[in-house]
Amino acid sequence: MNYSIDTDGLSGEMVFDKADELGNNVFLSLMIPQGVFFLDPSFGLKVRPGLKLTDEAAALRKADIESALKWITESGKANQINVMVQRVEESRFKRLECLIEIVKTTGQKTTFTYYQEVI
Repeated sequence: MNYSIDTDGLSGEMVFDKADELGNNVFLSLMIPQGVFFLDPSFGLKVRPGLKLTDEAAALRKADIESALKWITESGKANQINVMVQRVEESRFKRLECLIEIVKTTGQKTTFTYYQEVI
């Protein structure tokens, strides 16, 4: 059974309410580093320390997110996952803004935002 996770974008807390969306699946797939989940070492987001604010890093992170979320479509929870990554440079922050749109099997679209800090 899927349980809900309340998130603020950077951290999450399981609340044990039944989840009817894919938010918890996306959150866990992006927050668990690849290689640490004992049941499936391929689960999670690939760790890439030292990413810089470049187009190449954005393309690399886009591919990593698509790979981390691929299991959602393979398991039949969604029909399509679209990922768009753009560079954001503000006065204090350098980061990649990752916009994730998931089309569920019902046709309903859900959007998630994930931020990747870069140097």
